[in-house]
Amino acid sequence: MADGLARLLDGFCERLEKKAFLKRLTRDWDSRVRISPAEGEGGVTLIFARDRIPMVAWGDTDPVNLVITGGERDLVQLLSGNEWDLLHAQQKVAARGAIRDQLKWEALLRLTCATN
Repeated sequence: MADGLARLLDGFCERLEKKAFLKRLTRDWDSRVRISPAEGEGGVTLIFARDRIPMVAWGDTDPVNLVITGGERDLVQLLSGNEWDLLHAQQKVAARGAIRDQLKWEALLRLTCATN
């Protein structure tokens, strides 16, 4: 899972960087988002800090603001950049954390989807 998830996270960060208007959304958002597979251990933490592109930390054990858990396939769909896959995955993936963090995360996912 690590290779596939790493590739998708890189793609997510690239799409986030290309859309300059999203910097306003993350400007004052200092947050840590952990993405964890339900089947196993581990996961990855995205660190959003001010205007910077998120950093990816594997095996990070620091406290987080938002935890995203789901099956491996659902997490892949969530980060794929395809709007239909995103809509399907959002029904199967659980998010725990403050509503503000959940809404920002969902907005970033939706706004970084590829437009066809």
